[in-house]
Amino acid sequence: MLKAEKYRYSPVSVRIEKVIFLTLFTSAFVFFKTPFEFYFHYIIFLALLPFFMLKYRFPKLAFQIMTIPLIVGVVNVLGENTDQFSFIKVFGGLLLTLLFYQYVMLYYEFNVKRLFKMYVKWCYWIALIGIVQQVSYIIGFKLGYDYSWLFNKWGVIPGGILGLRVNSIISEPSGLAIVLMPAVYVAIYNLFRKETYIIDKKQSLVILLVLILTSSSTGLIGLVVAFMLASDTLNIRYVVIGVAISISGGYAAYYNLDEFRSRVDTSIGLWIENDFDIKNTNSSSFVLYNNLHVAMENLKEHPIFGTGWVLMSLLMKSIR
Repeated sequence: MLKAEKYRYSPVSVRIEKVIFLTLFTSAFVFFKTPFEFYFHYIIFLALLPFFMLKYRFPKLAFQIMTIPLIVGVVNVLGENTDQFSFIKVFGGLLLTLLFYQYVMLYYEFNVKRLFKMYVKWCYWIALIGIVQQVSYIIGFKLGYDYSWLFNKWGVIPGGILGLRVNSIISEPSGLAIVLMPAVYVAIYNLFRKETYIIDKKQSLVILLVLILTSSSTGLIGLVVAFMLASDTLNIRYVVIGVAISISGGYAAYYNLDEFRSRVDTSIGLWIENDFDIKNTNSSSFVLYNNLHVAMENLKEHPIFGTGWVLMSLLMKSIR
């Protein structure tokens, strides 16, 4: 059960805290894309890691977790299932990220309450930018809704309820929905109870509204699940209410949101009817279908180690 309670703060620099949380919301900018994508947050990783290493040395957990992937990767490089650069790029990026966030946990002394509190507050500000984006689009203020002048891995996504699928400063609307989802759970919890947790009811409404404005099918499904989980216990009454809301919400989304209807129709066409017409293959549903197909074919050919840290693009070429 969530409770509005006082937090025991660790000795954390406010400036460092802001820099750390920037890493969670700055994936829409890259310094360069070849030979690999160098994201803005990599600068923060590289800037803070030396100080973390001096203070905490080398934590074992990150390296222990990556031991088996390292062995699998090396085996596949030696077996020529993948090339050295692809392996180093994927493995190195994952190890860097895992190591950095383990240091973050050490820096916060595993004070997950504070981390979650800051995350939810950041989500509110990200959602508020989303509101500004939608209003700017309605009134025709381009600088207020088109942030491509600031982010080079970002774009305006037309569609949705009001002509624009809100994505705030995140690259894609579905990405924004995923980023907001834990905060959506908190927002629903706040709206159905007298006491609030971390954010107030108005801020909770802002987060929920932006989730809906993303017109993301992933976000809408997550909204239903979050509603069901927001109760103290998952009893039959909430299950029935959740099912009723999901059915009615699904019908409303299907008949009012072109993107949602397209996702449903193309999914049925691909997964059930095996219809590979252009209307089904030119969709995000086909990306999921194709990824699963490639993964299954790869598993048949390499049932023990797979092909290691091979890039999906290279794997697709080999399957085809």
